Amino acid sequence: MSQENISASCLEFRRACLADPRHVSAEALAHADQCALCRAWRQRADRAEQQLTQALSAVPLPEGLNERILLRARDAAPWYAGRWQAFALAASLLITCTLGVALWHQRPVAAGDLALAAVRHVSDEGLERFTHRSEPPERFGAVLASFGGHLQAPLGKISYIHLCPVEGFGQGWHIVYLTPAGKLTLLLIPAREGAATVRTVQVEGRSVKVERAGAGYYALIADNPHTLEEAALNLKQRVRWGS
Repeated sequence: MSQENISASCLEFRRACLADPRHVSAEALAHADQCALCRAWRQRADRAEQQLTQALSAVPLPEGLNERILLRARDAAPWYAGRWQAFALAASLLITCTLGVALWHQRPVAAGDLALAAVRHVSDEGLERFTHRSEPPERFGAVLASFGGHLQAPLGKISYIHLCPVEGFGQGWHIVYLTPAGKLTLLLIPAREGAATVRTVQVEGRSVKVERAGAGYYALIADNPHTLEEAALNLKQRVRWGS
């Protein structure tokens, strides 16, 4: 299930979890029982919340900080108080998201586990695309050629291309493209032979195929096994790999 095709039930479930993670309705939990992606999303969110709570509890607050904030808000002019509250809420959300992402990446990836590293990278895809400008879609052929791949026919509609760090594997090309079957993410990782484990596997609710190709490895990530199978066949037919 891609971000573009996410169902209304998934959106409602995630809104409910974010609004009050400790009091999620039975109806929302029933959706998670039937949806592997939302179930994995909830597990990641719970782990991130626990890590964030532990991190924040270790940071001592200046004595009297709560009282000073409340006094400042009470004494402010009405128009300013409203802006102050909005600013405080936005700042707290930004700090929470930043700490959450940082804590998420503190968990190590086992050597050679490109499948797990790829899924974690895709989990942060929204933040990455918000903070980094994509290369022009027409550059895809040149990027692929620099990795040792030769495009024989279009894979789909390219929506994002960026060179970025992948945990445990250095720099790699992050490519997102759309097909009739859904959204696909392709990571091109320059690496020596033996640096990654070649496999097709389900990881945290996503389907991943890792193969040796070109100047290293590619990881193809889809939201379900059927989409991955179609995408892998499409990639094999439309890209010729060299060294």
